This record gives sequence, C-alpha cells and structure tokens, in this order.
Amino acid sequence: MDSPLEETAMRVRLSIIALMFLGLAACGGGGPPAPAGLGYSVPNPAAVTYMTADTSYIEIDAMGQMMQMSTAQSATVNAVFADVAGAVQVTLTYEDFGARLTQPMGAPMTADESGIKGPLVYSVDRTGNVTVGSVPDVTGNASTLFAPLSTMQAFLPGLPGTGVGVGDMWTDTVSYSGDEGPGTISATTISQYSVVGDVIVDGRSMLRIDITGSSVSETEAAVEGMDVFQSMSAMMEGHLLWDMQAGVMHERVLTFEGDGTTEVSAAPMAMSMQMNGTSTTRRIN
Repeated sequence: MDSPLEETAMRVRLSIIALMFLGLAACGGGGPPAPAGLGYSVPNPAAVTYMTADTSYIEIDAMGQMMQMSTAQSATVNAVFADVAGAVQVTLTYEDFGARLTQPMGAPMTADESGIKGPLVYSVDRTGNVTVGSVPDVTGNASTLFAPLSTMQAFLPGLPGTGVGVGDMWTDTVSYSGDEGPGTISATTISQYSVVGDVIVDGRSMLRIDITGSSVSETEAAVEGMDVFQSMSAMMEGHLLWDMQAGVMHERVLTFEGDGTTEVSAAPMAMSMQMNGTSTTRRIN
C-alpha cells in the first residue's frame, strides 16, 4: 500500500500533468511580421466570437502501475481588435468556460468561467512581436485547468505578412515563458504552413492552410512542499482557415500526440506518459 507521502506526491504530479497538457493543446504558432498580404491588421468586423474545444487522453506509467487521465475543455470567447499605437491589440473575454479532468487518484476536477476574472489582452506589432498587456485573475480549479499564456497561442497562427499562392510554404517558431497555475512554464513550438487553396465555408471563400509541427515544453512548480518538474514533447498536424475578406482567422484544428515525464522530489522515480488529443478554435459569428 502506498504511504500518505507517496499518495500526495502522486496527486501533485497528476495536477501538474493536467496543467501541462492543456497548455500543450493550445500551442500552434505565433504572430506574423506585418499586416500586408496574409498578415495581421484590424479585421472587419473588429469584434468576433470564437468557440474552442479541446480534448486529451493521457496514459501514465507510475512505477509499473498504468493509469489513464482525460481532459475536456470548451469555451465561448469574445475577441475585440483595435489599432493601438500602430499595433493590433486583441482583447479576449471568456463569456463561457467549462473544463473537466478525470483522474485516477480522486473525483473529477471541474472548472467554469467563474474562476476567470478579467480579459486576456495582448498586442501584435508590425514586426510580429507579441506583447502581453494583462492576463485574467484565475482562481480555484481554473488555475489548474485554464492556462492563459498557452491559450493565447490558439488565436495567433503564424502568417508570412506577404501575398501567398497555392503551394507556398513557411515556417514559424514561437517561444514563450511565464507564470501559469501553481508554477512556471516555458514552451517552444515550430510550425510549418503550406497553402492549399480556396475553400467555401458557409458560402464564403476561405484560404486553407495545412499545418504540421512540433512542440516542447517544461513546467516547474512547488506544490504541497514538493518540487515538481515536467517535460513534454508532441507532434501535431491540422489546418487553418483564414477569411481573406474579413482579415481574420476563421478556424484552426489540430491533432497531436507525444510523450513526457514528470519528476517529484518526494517520489523515488519519474512517471512517463503517452498522450494524444485534438484542439479546435472556430469563429461562430
């Protein structure tokens, strides 16, 4: 039978796994260098609403004991764009949010929008630098199941800032780090984009761009008096739909799979993990 210390260490590791994996699901590229051509500018209309939905499944090898975890997250997000001092400022407000973590060491963990206070505000300048203005105040279970910095990446596909044609390709690398939940996170995502061509969605012409890439991330935290370190890597593929007429992202869909490890100072061995999931961000107005 596990000792109380071992059981606490296991719960800590599972909580950190949930935070890390939700952050990985959101990764997918950064901002472009200029608003000309296929690039960022204030869209028309300047306010749109997105639906997001992420699911993930994790198999954990804890010293020979196999366990499964799953997460599901959905949200309705209002996005408002504005020209501020020559940069595109984006304000994301979570109108609705729901997340559920099913874990082997206890009852499911859930969170809703009541744990997210205030908007996520960032700006993209004409050279592609992203500046975070403010992040929501995240409390309760939302601090484990909602990752603001990672979430921001779902709304920032990498774009070349120039005109493009069918078959054109480019690579985008984005790295970020900061405080999230009970610790800190650092991540790097490399995305390759390939222009497929025009498709018709709801009677409108959209530019389809296929995406492949990889992501690596690390999390460090001190939880319940224990130091926790986690590393993850994943491969991803999917597509992006860009509304050229409105000048805004219409949809981004990614699937991913990968592996990782978690180490806790109070535990004798690291846990290994296998994971897969999907991430969808879609404009609904």
